[in-house]
Order: sequence, then structure tokens, then C-alpha cells
Amino acid sequence: MRDDLKASETRQREDMRKLRSDVKELGSRLDRLVESLLASLRTVVGRMSACLIRSGEMAAAESRLLHFCAV
Repeated sequence: MRDDLKASETRQREDMRKLRSDVKELGSRLDRLVESLLASLRTVVGRMSACLIRSGEMAAAESRLLHFCAV
């Protein structure tokens, strides 16, 4: 009976070690995913900002042209 208990405890310790290792790996993968998503978000925001700046410049040029034509 005592040997069975020791074997069971040993298996439980091994299972816990494996579980901790799996959780650590999952955390690392999650960190990499979040970093990738943030990098993608920064790229999208940068591109949107550039488009908004260009559209603002176009609107200003259009306004100047309309003003010039009205004169």
C-alpha cells in the first residue's frame, strides 16, 4: 500500500511539473500573440493617420480652389 501511495505522489508531482511547463509555454505564446497584434494595430493606425492627413490636405486644396474660382 505504501509503495502505491509513493507511486501516486510521484505521478502527481510529474503531472504538476508538466502542467506548470504547459502553462508557462501557453503564457509565452500568448505574449507573442499580443505583441504581434499590437504591432499590427500600430501599422493600421499609422496608415489611417497618413490617409487622414492626405484627405485633409486634399480638402484644404479643394477649398482654396473653390475660393479661387469664386473670385
